[in-house]
Amino acid sequence: MVSARPRQLQCIITLLAIAWIVIVNKLASSLDSKVDDDVNSVSSASSTPKIIHHSKKVYSSLSTHRRDSNGNTKHIINDDDNWWRGHYVTPNPNMTHPYLGARHPNGTLGMIVNPSIERLQPIPFQTFIRSSHICPTDSEKDTPIEGFGGHMTLNKIQSGLMESKQYLLTMHNSKKLLSSRPDKILCIIYTSYTEEDCHGRLGSIVDTWGTKCDGFIGASVYQNYINDFDYFYIAGDDAYVLMDNMRAYLSSPRVDKLKNGYLDQISSVHHDTTKASSQMRPRPLLFGGPYTHKGAANIGGGGGYILNQAALKLFGENGVSTWYPHLTDSREDLLISGFFRGQGVYVTDTRDESYGSRFWYTAEQACNFEGHGPMDTKFLRQKYGLYFPVGMDSASKQQVAFHMKHDWKRLKTMNLTPLDLMYRYHAYFEHWCENGQQKLEDIPR
Repeated sequence: MVSARPRQLQCIITLLAIAWIVIVNKLASSLDSKVDDDVNSVSSASSTPKIIHHSKKVYSSLSTHRRDSNGNTKHIINDDDNWWRGHYVTPNPNMTHPYLGARHPNGTLGMIVNPSIERLQPIPFQTFIRSSHICPTDSEKDTPIEGFGGHMTLNKIQSGLMESKQYLLTMHNSKKLLSSRPDKILCIIYTSYTEEDCHGRLGSIVDTWGTKCDGFIGASVYQNYINDFDYFYIAGDDAYVLMDNMRAYLSSPRVDKLKNGYLDQISSVHHDTTKASSQMRPRPLLFGGPYTHKGAANIGGGGGYILNQAALKLFGENGVSTWYPHLTDSREDLLISGFFRGQGVYVTDTRDESYGSRFWYTAEQACNFEGHGPMDTKFLRQKYGLYFPVGMDSASKQQVAFHMKHDWKRLKTMNLTPLDLMYRYHAYFEHWCENGQQKLEDIPR
């Protein structure tokens, strides 16, 4: 199996390329067979999954109906004969693997697997995850694994998360009255398989925030993507995401202004090159945390980034075959940014009204932030007028994504990993530890 890290750019370009192909052909997507062992449970080629919003979870109807030779309707479940939506109907003859799709266990290329989250089953807790790490006892609450400053930051973000949930509930009710559906988000996580890890990071994401997406794909090598989604979130396997905060932001009036051509502080500096793309309808948009490189703001890939469908379409029409299609480079975020800059599309200023960052470090790193780092806040302030506060104020109370890598060294001193911290974050935000529930088997999942 090919490691994702040294091939990140090629992998991400491939992801976006195939996503575009799937949109054109109205096909669906795939999940790495290591995570999606239930290939036999996918529905047949004749059905489109229905996304059913129920309570706080999203389910997908995998069943389908098919007429037999006598014209009678048959109810079919777990039909693998034609896979989920079948092979590509009219593949580009110039396309070769990996653009031909995922590989079925029988070795055939072109497989399209159900991307709905219903198939994602909670995995047994990793053996190295201790209940005291997830839910500290009274004697351990003074030294939580997220750090003392990190705990204060999580508490701040918890309040913002509650606001997001209330906002989404209001939006859901208003859209229901207008008979419109909420935007759907496909989460694409690039990962790598090792004997030591065995996709543990990806499994931890599935076990925590992954099921809050509308569709989820884990990619180890080269995989296919999905149709019928409004936004595509792409990140590595060391990100923790608050999907309610992401949804609230993407459905906010601020993003509506951007869709209608508003130039924020970053795009307005490059007015000569962004004017044309800002007038496109729908307008291509790129969301993430700004990162400085070669005198411009780029997306920082650590906490992931989001493309709307118009941005994906732009990449499909102008970048698939021309933008470094064979380059192997780990700096996929900078190179993807380079493509979009050439099209007059810059990363969006995603800071909140208090200048807190939505795509940011871990909670502890945010609390200790002193204004320095790879993002180069001095340059961003001088060129774009972007202000970044220090300390806990650097994190938005509606933070979308945390890059868990930034706590690696601190966790290592406690013989812990970012996976422990991911579970701890999720336990905190999902109230797993209330009412004294401190045993793993007692935690609601």
